[in-house]
Amino acid sequence: MPGLVSSVGVLQLRPEFLGVHRNGAFRLNLAGFVRVGLFAAACYAVLIAVLLQQGAAVDLRVESIRALAFFVLMGGVSILGLEMSGLRDALQERNRDLQQALERIQHLAITDELTGLYNRRFAKDILGQQKALADRGTYGFVLCLIDLDLFKGVNDRYGHAGGDSVLCQLARLFEQAVRDVDFVARLGGEEFLLVLSRTDVAGAQQVLERLRQTLRGTSWQNCPELRLTLSVGVSRYCSVEPWEDTMQRADSALYQAKGNGRDQVVLL
Repeated sequence: MPGLVSSVGVLQLRPEFLGVHRNGAFRLNLAGFVRVGLFAAACYAVLIAVLLQQGAAVDLRVESIRALAFFVLMGGVSILGLEMSGLRDALQERNRDLQQALERIQHLAITDELTGLYNRRFAKDILGQQKALADRGTYGFVLCLIDLDLFKGVNDRYGHAGGDSVLCQLARLFEQAVRDVDFVARLGGEEFLLVLSRTDVAGAQQVLERLRQTLRGTSWQNCPELRLTLSVGVSRYCSVEPWEDTMQRADSALYQAKGNGRDQVVLL
């Protein structure tokens, strides 16, 4: 019962007043125990007063000893409750810290440390999920395997710090070029993968052409006068086939693009 109610329904105490919550658990804090103690003392005093008024034989010495024992017990319970409250708060804080640590670990496990994009390992999971969706209906997706042309020259000219800066800036451009339903991953080095969901080859070519135009007009931080081009291999998933086959076609297309002079998109 949430509170105390007199026989005529006049006295009703809210559970929050005594430090008790509706879920049946005590909020083990000092203020709550003080309220409970004061309320118990008042009730006890009223009871003794009523008994004396009715002429009942009351041994005040015995009752005082009982009251003292009761309040000593209440004091012990209060101390125990406060210790339990502190332990509960500490455990809750520890659980929050562990949850945050777990989320950070999970994030690190699926993202590339430098660019913040998805990594190669998670890209494989994404491709497996995309295949499962595509095999169940009319859902389709296209893979775009991207390689930066002559990126080694960037590292040689601007150093690895400059090259890393370019990769991070490029990652943001990739993210801006695709939709929320698409995925961008860094497979390693200067090689990236775009997974364009619910689209066809024509839609993928439009995305890639916009991206190539953006790169031509991009000013690269820490690398003045740098001009980057991309070679891209594109392949559309064919239902039921292993996604590895789609990736292999995209890789072959990328190889052709680089062999034909770079800075182009090849579809297989």
